[in-house]
Amino acid sequence: MRRSTLTAVAVVASSLVVGGWLLQEGVSRSDNSYLRVRVLQEVIDRVESSFVDEVEYDRLHESAIDGLLRDLGDPHSSLIPASSYENIEIRTRGEYGGIGLEVVDRNGWVTVVSPIPNTPGARAGIRAGDQFFEIEGVPADTMVTDQAVEMLRGRPGTEVSVKVLRPGVDEPIPFTIEREEIQLRAVPFGLMLEQGIGYVPLQTFQVGSEGEIPTVLDSLRESEGARSLILDLRGNPGGLLDVGIAVSDLFLDMDLSIVETRGRASGQNETYSAKEPDTYPGFPIVVLVDRASASASEIVAGALQDHDRAAIIGQQTFGKGSVQTLYRLTGGDVLRLTTARWYTPVGRSIHRVSQRQVETEGQSLGISGELVTPADMSARPEFSSMGGRMLYGGGGITPDLVVPPETFPPKRPRRLVGYFVKLVLST
Repeated sequence: MRRSTLTAVAVVASSLVVGGWLLQEGVSRSDNSYLRVRVLQEVIDRVESSFVDEVEYDRLHESAIDGLLRDLGDPHSSLIPASSYENIEIRTRGEYGGIGLEVVDRNGWVTVVSPIPNTPGARAGIRAGDQFFEIEGVPADTMVTDQAVEMLRGRPGTEVSVKVLRPGVDEPIPFTIEREEIQLRAVPFGLMLEQGIGYVPLQTFQVGSEGEIPTVLDSLRESEGARSLILDLRGNPGGLLDVGIAVSDLFLDMDLSIVETRGRASGQNETYSAKEPDTYPGFPIVVLVDRASASASEIVAGALQDHDRAAIIGQQTFGKGSVQTLYRLTGGDVLRLTTARWYTPVGRSIHRVSQRQVETEGQSLGISGELVTPADMSARPEFSSMGGRMLYGGGGITPDLVVPPETFPPKRPRRLVGYFVKLVLST
């Protein structure tokens, strides 16, 4: 009896010791995290107060956060200032008050890529390639693109004064332009090509994009007899995941898988499938892609290719196959963090690890009007489509027919007919 009691006491004592060690370990880890944060703050405080040159306190915090995110090696994870996040929300809604220009930073100048047709900027005479010299009297060479965009936007009916530099013109050209509500159309137009082929360009995946395609395509079918489709995703950088899924759903039968997301957290692991029957059964489809087709564009191209629903023509796509989750932070800034990656229905990863790969593979895929063959893809993992066709992984979407962009420039869609007939109508 005494031995049993002693054994029980020993077990309890042992449990207390082990439990105490575990408890202490948990506290230690918590303390360690706290200490690291405290040390970081002490370093920032010391640099701010004692560094030989004056430094901005807020900038030190921003640099520390930027360094942390940069160390992840992921270009899509970043801290978004509250003001910039508002611009992102505007773009996804597809409407804003402004003058209707697409701009980028080119060699340190905010440069017009293209004025959107029938918008104040286009009507005023702003041209592609114009560089902003001043916006509201502020020199534009001191601005980043987001700052310029913020100044160009405003309430409809208000005016903005700008000066632009134009090649061949010695002096900056002044413009005073009245802002309007700008509604970006995902599908700017539709065309009928020869042999009953409808041509529909999709420029972005914003709220409502999935409804614009049937509007245009149904019109081509009913009024001009379209019996097949060229869906142009070239230059489309993507957008909303839900919209990419909805666009794929237009052309796939109910319950067919569209895309799978895989992440470390259980809530990031999802398979998305078509919820409606194919809206255009029997319609032969070609999807056009290039190196600028990314994100939701790759979801659509990958899903239709995996299910043998469409042939893909163009260039290897960008390879942006990751999911970013937005976390609102104290003060209004937003943390954009990659939390999952996308996979096509047959399991191909859309995500390309290195963008240097794009340049290398782009050279090997520069065959004009040739079908991709296993010899071209010897270093890439192989997959089979649902119908048994050979497909290739390794990031991005590999087209069935590789055609350089100069072969069919965006403004010459009729050049596509021969490729469509070769790849689709003749099979």
